[in-house]
Amino acid sequence: MLGRAALRRTGCLAIVAIVVIGLAGCDWPLDRFDAGRTANNPLSGLSTSNVSHLGIAWSAATGGGALIVNGLVLTARADTPGHTGTEALSVSDGSVRWTSDVSVEAVDGGVGYGVRNDLTPGYVLFAVALDTGQTLWSGASQLNTGSVVSAGDGRVYVQTTNGSGHGTMPEMDVWNTSTHQLAWTKLNPLYPLLPAIANGIVYFAENVGEVLDAVDETTGAQRWSTTQQPSCPALTTSPVVSDGYLFWGARPTKPTTAPWSHSGRGSSVPRSITRRSRSREPRSTPRDPPPARTRRTSSPSTGSPAPCTGRMTEFAQPGTRVSASSRLRSSPTMSCS
Repeated sequence: MLGRAALRRTGCLAIVAIVVIGLAGCDWPLDRFDAGRTANNPLSGLSTSNVSHLGIAWSAATGGGALIVNGLVLTARADTPGHTGTEALSVSDGSVRWTSDVSVEAVDGGVGYGVRNDLTPGYVLFAVALDTGQTLWSGASQLNTGSVVSAGDGRVYVQTTNGSGHGTMPEMDVWNTSTHQLAWTKLNPLYPLLPAIANGIVYFAENVGEVLDAVDETTGAQRWSTTQQPSCPALTTSPVVSDGYLFWGARPTKPTTAPWSHSGRGSSVPRSITRRSRSREPRSTPRDPPPARTRRTSSPSTGSPAPCTGRMTEFAQPGTRVSASSRLRSSPTMSCS
């Protein structure tokens, strides 16, 4: 299910179930599929040979996007103001299994997690049983509002929007699903981009200065931080972790025609690969060009900074070798305006 803000933007949608024989791997428990935010579901059963034979099994009006798990479609309710709450539909026939006042935004281990911001001055986190829709436990934060952005490995991640004793600066609240208590928080005033989580590390990308932080999933302690071309104004996509690699989109300070560049030789920060997404040169075998200077260029007529071009940066996990192969072919699309 999309986050609450995204749900409000989508308005009233209709879910259409398609009859597919032998469809496998079709669960979608989190926004963008998994905690690494890959948006890649390795399902099977659909192909060019059978797509023309598909038919509509059922349809239902909803209040927004959906999560699909354990034979249920969890979607925002269409019959409530602001499309708050959750309606659980049967994957097989679209019948309503249960409804809840909680907007379930992430699922892990047969439990749905969501918040309500209308019960206290802050938010209340709820854990909901998927088979019944009943509340299993809840925990309250008194000074901020927010929404669940991820869940897994015994933790629930709530992105706040204001408060928590720090003025209007948002933070990430991480809850322990065993103790039902807040495990740790991290102030993130420059983190509107959602984190990616993999192998015990949470990756935060700042939208100013191209800063990437890696923190411990259990304690919230910082593992490492790196800044890429700090004079460039913004990262453009949330980080994505897939197959031992970390990707994010950014805008460099100096346009280039090189299809690839390689940098980084230290051990404290993982080695990086950069791909220039607006290159006009034909694709060629990746090679190591001279490092580009990281400075702003100005237009001779206006004196304004030259526009940034798109770039995708890839980090390997510490201790692994970076391959300049085609790993970026399946990475998320990005653009620079």
